[in-house]
Amino acid sequence: MRVEVLLRHVYLTPLDDTVPYIQQARGIVIYGTKDQLFSNQSIEAIEYLNHMEVHLIEDGTHALEVETVSDSLIIMNTIVDIYQSFFTSKE
Repeated sequence: MRVEVLLRHVYLTPLDDTVPYIQQARGIVIYGTKDQLFSNQSIEAIEYLNHMEVHLIEDGTHALEVETVSDSLIIMNTIVDIYQSFFTSKE
């Protein structure tokens, strides 16, 4: 008996070296626009992939932090919502 499993991945603040894996995978990517470890070239390589749901955090660093603690907490709540949607969806 053969069982097919659809694998999906979560790439949270990926590095440039993970782009080839992202291009071949299904799932979500979350990155900050001020992440110095994820280059503009990497962003361009993934931003139009139709098998990946890409979420960018404006002004977010590699740790997805922004200027104020209160705004960083709002971002963390947004990420929790993204996770909940991802892990409860069937696709």
